[in-house]
Amino acid sequence: MLSLPSSISTAAAADQSSWIELYDIYLKENISTPWGNTSTLRLSTGAGQFDFFTPTNSPEPPASQGSSATYHYWPIKRKIIKSQSKSANDKLAIVASNVTSEWASMLAAVDWYDVHVVIRKVPTSIEGPLTPTDCLLVFAGQIDSARVTLEQIQFTLSSSLANFSTMLPAHNMHAACRWRWGDDMCTAVKLSSANRKPKTVDTSYTPTTTYIPSLFTGYADEPVTADPVTDTIHLPSHTLLANHRVRLTGSPAPTGITPGRWYYVINPDDDTFQLATEADGSPIDITSAGTSVTLTSETGLLEDTASAIGTDAVPFATITASSEQSGYEAANLSDTYPADAHWRFSDDPDNPTPSVDIWTPWIRFDFGTSRAIQILDFHPQALVRTCIVEASADASTWVRINSTAPQLTSISTALGGGQRWRVILQAQSFRYYRVTCSKGGPQPWFAEDIITMTIEMRTSSSSSDLVDPLANAAITTSSEISSYEGYRVKTSYATGWKINAPSQSAFGILDWGINDQGYWIIPDDQAGLKNPLLKPWVTFDFGAPIQLGIWRIKQRDNTDHSTLPRLITLFASNDAANWTFLTYFELPPVAGAVAEINLTAPPEAQYWRINVRTIWGDQITYAMFNKVRAYEGTINYWAHGRITFDSDTPTVALRGISRRITQSFRGQIYCEALPTAPSAGDRFTVERGCSGTFNACAIRGNTENYGGFDSLPAETIIR
Repeated sequence: MLSLPSSISTAAAADQSSWIELYDIYLKENISTPWGNTSTLRLSTGAGQFDFFTPTNSPEPPASQGSSATYHYWPIKRKIIKSQSKSANDKLAIVASNVTSEWASMLAAVDWYDVHVVIRKVPTSIEGPLTPTDCLLVFAGQIDSARVTLEQIQFTLSSSLANFSTMLPAHNMHAACRWRWGDDMCTAVKLSSANRKPKTVDTSYTPTTTYIPSLFTGYADEPVTADPVTDTIHLPSHTLLANHRVRLTGSPAPTGITPGRWYYVINPDDDTFQLATEADGSPIDITSAGTSVTLTSETGLLEDTASAIGTDAVPFATITASSEQSGYEAANLSDTYPADAHWRFSDDPDNPTPSVDIWTPWIRFDFGTSRAIQILDFHPQALVRTCIVEASADASTWVRINSTAPQLTSISTALGGGQRWRVILQAQSFRYYRVTCSKGGPQPWFAEDIITMTIEMRTSSSSSDLVDPLANAAITTSSEISSYEGYRVKTSYATGWKINAPSQSAFGILDWGINDQGYWIIPDDQAGLKNPLLKPWVTFDFGAPIQLGIWRIKQRDNTDHSTLPRLITLFASNDAANWTFLTYFELPPVAGAVAEINLTAPPEAQYWRINVRTIWGDQITYAMFNKVRAYEGTINYWAHGRITFDSDTPTVALRGISRRITQSFRGQIYCEALPTAPSAGDRFTVERGCSGTFNACAIRGNTENYGGFDSLPAETIIR
């Protein structure tokens, strides 16, 4: 039974007491706020600033749990938590005010899905100083959806707390594992020889107080300056190397740079470097310096650790797939192919010509010269779930310029009598614009054929439509049929645009299986949770047995998260016939994200296979991964663990000292600062930790004991 701190019990029982609610919102990356750049929003419902302490539990990082923090007032309120005793699908809605259109634009660009939120109540009527335990945890969960308007932002959350249900020990969507590392469900795993080893400090290098040899560790929100004359970024005595990835933000960011986008370092010298959109690419033209510019570099997921993990082996492999389209072959997964190249399986393996991806058709507009489009209005006939708007200067390299689903507005509905939708775009000038639609409703494809009746684009809400005056040849599509060409989306036409969509019966030849009343049923020979024949799959033949401890899979750029692969399986074989199951892994629902699979004890095998089991939405798509990399080394095997020095280790100041491990490579451990540097011969025990995620359980081969609820609510595939 939960025991409340005495201070909370006293305040709750008092005839009069005052309370304040604190919101800790853990974003996936830094954003610019009125209080500076931060990745954690700390908000309060009380006027002014409120000084308290950070949460003492996850998702607050262990190093900062219970630390002093300032909470800023923001108009925010929550609704009553809805709890269901049988299913424990606890839900919460939060509404926060928007003050300016700029603030709304900034919030709309945030990837809110699965963002952790912790809500606590704190009594402000306690006499004496507050402590980290003087609070009551009200809600902890993750965001399912977010809707941003010019007036407010609305969140819907699912709970991570297991104790809302009093009827059944059920757990909610997104809940992390309820077991503590070492509980009954994972004690044997924790204490196995693979996860707990006695070690001795190596004599081959000189340790430091953080036990780190000289290795690139990166930057986070580091102030830099941009020079539009030389197209360089100035960072004195930086440690960046060619093709390290970095991203910049600013108020505003330098012109020519998209805030938050990853760029590659090129032409580095002691104090400066240039940026490119791809490895070893051409320098970006920077036309203004920006203000308050900061830089964040990527570490741990890049070749900056090549000295510890080796080089990517995938470019040396022969890559085959269950099926592929011409121009989108599985070989595109190698870094030897262009950065935006990717693999798509085919709708007809016997005729793998580039087919239309009927789940995400697109229409492209060429304005002849750069135009700063800010508003897109479209009037769909079919049920459109989301739209992605991209822009390009050359019709080759595309940049996504909207981050949210279209927002329904109250603009005129005279044309056709249906609803019209409005999308607010980032104010940037491009010649080409492309709109890609995703299907909603009971079927994942556009069975109705008609995508849209009209599309209008404007530079402002008061300006005239720029689409209707375009020449017909300036509007192209992924697919169209006679009398319903793409140019008929102009308001001067009444028919609209249709794609050449196959009938439902044609779906039986796809790698996903046969569609039967909304369910995808696969053949019997692909059934089972650990079946290497499951399609779609991609196989890498390295020519000889190789031990690959790290696999990195990059999701496609500039695409809606619902079309991205979610759950994959990994197999290895020495004859391409008898396969050994290695692990499951859940890829992140973030476009362009790199997922890292660290295998505990990888075998030596010539053939390696990745199977795609599900995607993140109820829509199906041909397009799979963007890039795959593999390495013979290991990284972060001991992450989330601890290093504990023996009670009789030679260095007296280290006896019995225990520290959290922050990063590890083969033969190297990084940890929190020690009181003194270890000496050669110091003895310690290193223990592997656990992040409490599904992937952590999968890598440890313990998914049957996973204590969370990793729901797949949109999965409609019978396996």
